[in-house]
Amino acid sequence: MIKPQTVLVAVIAVAVIAVLAYGMFDSEDGNTGSDPDGTTGNGGSISVGPFVDNIDMGSLIPVTESYDITDPDNPTITYRAVAREGFQFLYWTDSEGNFVTDNPSMTFAADEDRDYTAHFDSGGTRSIEIQWYMPIFNGDGSVTFGNEPERLNVSISSFDWYDSLESDIQRGSEVRVPSPVALLTDDGVIADIVEQLRPYTEGLTNLQKSMVILAFVQDAIDYETDWNLYDEEEFWATPMESLFLGYGDCEDGATLFVSIASAMGVDCGFVTFDSDRYGTDGTGHMSIAVALEEDEAVTGENVATFVVDGVTYAYGETAVDPSLIENYHPMFGILGDSYLITDGTWTHIVYSDGTFTAESTLSIGNGERSTGGIVYGDSYSDPPAVPMRVGDGFAYTPETTLPATYVVTGDGLVENGGFLTWDDSMQTLSGTATKAGTYTVILTATSTVGPTQTAVQTVTLIVEEASVENGSSDHYLIYGGDSLTVETEDVPFTEDSNGESEDHTVLYIVGGALAIILGIIIVGRVI
Repeated sequence: MIKPQTVLVAVIAVAVIAVLAYGMFDSEDGNTGSDPDGTTGNGGSISVGPFVDNIDMGSLIPVTESYDITDPDNPTITYRAVAREGFQFLYWTDSEGNFVTDNPSMTFAADEDRDYTAHFDSGGTRSIEIQWYMPIFNGDGSVTFGNEPERLNVSISSFDWYDSLESDIQRGSEVRVPSPVALLTDDGVIADIVEQLRPYTEGLTNLQKSMVILAFVQDAIDYETDWNLYDEEEFWATPMESLFLGYGDCEDGATLFVSIASAMGVDCGFVTFDSDRYGTDGTGHMSIAVALEEDEAVTGENVATFVVDGVTYAYGETAVDPSLIENYHPMFGILGDSYLITDGTWTHIVYSDGTFTAESTLSIGNGERSTGGIVYGDSYSDPPAVPMRVGDGFAYTPETTLPATYVVTGDGLVENGGFLTWDDSMQTLSGTATKAGTYTVILTATSTVGPTQTAVQTVTLIVEEASVENGSSDHYLIYGGDSLTVETEDVPFTEDSNGESEDHTVLYIVGGALAIILGIIIVGRVI
């Protein structure tokens, strides 16, 4: 028989464990809880905030890996306000009800009570007023910015925004898709912005027009990390998604710029860096560059420009936060000390009839290169004919949505008088052009998984003679690439199917409690 003292000890133990467990977790509405690990740098526990104004509309989720203990005396933790489907986040207010920020992420002291509130509203059309500063082009060639902002208004459906976030589109870089070309668009909110910006660009040179667009983008998107906005290390947002939040990181601003600028007739593209000049990991960066007309130039010390096929391009930085430095707008040719333009890669974008094509991706190298040809697509269809020169190298790895076997024919193959060979093990078509002419290769792909499906694709190469003025260049055709493999690892907080945070640590607490109770009962019986 178990003694009453034993039962009493068991009840007390369970109560203590329950209190500890309760203190370890933030409730969905943020009313209680502490840090993700249940402790703080000063050994205290959090009993207050942050809050949400309506739990049915949204919730607060600790950002994965946001708990900062680099300063043990002042640890911090970041919460992200996440709207449920059909609703939208509006802003944060302080304990007095004053507006703080419309950034969905907020960083708090991890070892202090916090009483900020995240406000949500019903879904619908969100009217957004973007205040931006128009460049003033002075007679001496300098550029300044006035003190009074221009105002541009757009409307975005919160339902469209939510559906976009849930869509299965490209969200990061891979070997075959090094830049967010698939996210470029000229419709919807971008078409509205282009129409409103046109009056500001009338009569301007290509560079001046680009400055207007760059100033707008810098003011429209304030910098914020993907961790804090989407709880992802890397998340490529569409222009509509970035504008709806008003926040994004480097590639988000670059995507917005290239979408607007291309639709307004600016020759531009993406500039990407794998790491900073010191080789530091995790410092990849993306921005843009625009073509300069023959009578245009960017001057100054260490100007960030480069030449491709005789065209000079000037680097532009989209990832700035003008709210931190009032009216701060770095223009073209300015690149921070952390990067060297010759370490970058260049992806040229060609826009025609509503279609964005990544024409080339190449290492900028010494700043003067000839471009190759890279074509991206999202279906297994015929790519455009590829212009080449004698001496050019060519490589092409086709892709299908299913594993497939290939039958390769055509006069472009070596055995038929061409210069290309097919490597069946690598499923790659490659070769070096030896003489001028038009060469075709027909690829017939037959699926090896599921019902038999066949797709036929024709690759056409137009080879011209090389000359001193028009030498050879490396060409690499990459088509498709809309498959993306994402590796995940266990983290303290994960997203369940409803977008709510969950932490399996509570299972260990319950298990520990049961073990303690069982031990007390056994000891009670022995006694």
